[in-house]
Amino acid sequence: MSELEKNIRENRFELDHIEMPETGRIWEKIQRGMELENQSPSAGWDISIGKYWRWTIAASICLIVGAFFLLRPSLDKTDASIDLASYYPELAQQKEQYVQLIKQKEAEVNINQINRNNFIDIFKELEMLDNIHQETLEDVPKYIDNEQLVRTLIRYYEQKIRILERLSKEVSKQEYHEEKNRERSL
Repeated sequence: MSELEKNIRENRFELDHIEMPETGRIWEKIQRGMELENQSPSAGWDISIGKYWRWTIAASICLIVGAFFLLRPSLDKTDASIDLASYYPELAQQKEQYVQLIKQKEAEVNINQINRNNFIDIFKELEMLDNIHQETLEDVPKYIDNEQLVRTLIRYYEQKIRILERLSKEVSKQEYHEEKNRERSL
C-alpha cells in the first residue's frame, strides 16, 4: 500500500466531511463590493504606484529614453555620418565642390517649392540615388582600399547634378507650357 493510499484511509472521515459555505455572508460581501464600486467617483482606471514610486518613475523615464534612441528613424542620413576626408583626403575637396554645385542647382530649381507630384519619377530617382549613396557610405570603413568605391562616391554627385539639371529642364518646360496655355486662353 502506498503512502498516499494509507494517508487517505486514515483521514477518510475528515476528507468525507464537507463544510457547507455560508452563502448568506458570501452574497452580502458581493453586494457590498458592488455598492462600493457604484459609489466610486472614478469610472476609469485606478493606478497604484506603491511605495517604490520613485523607482517606477525612473524606470519609466529610462524606458522612454531607451526606446527613443533605439527606435528613432535616422533623421540625418547625410555625409556627416562618415568623414570622407579621414578615409580619402584627395576626395574631400572634390566632394565639397560637388556639394556646393548641388546646393546651387537645388536653389536654381527651388526644389523645396516644386510640386513633387508633377515630377514623381525624378524625385523617386533622387531618393533611390540617395539611398544607394548612403549604403555606399556605410561600406567605406569596410572597403577602404577599394578604388571602385571611391569612383562610386564621386559618381553619386555627378549623377545627382545631372538629375537636378534634368529636373530644371522639366520645370522650365512645364512653365513654358503653362505660359502658352495662359496666352491661348486670353
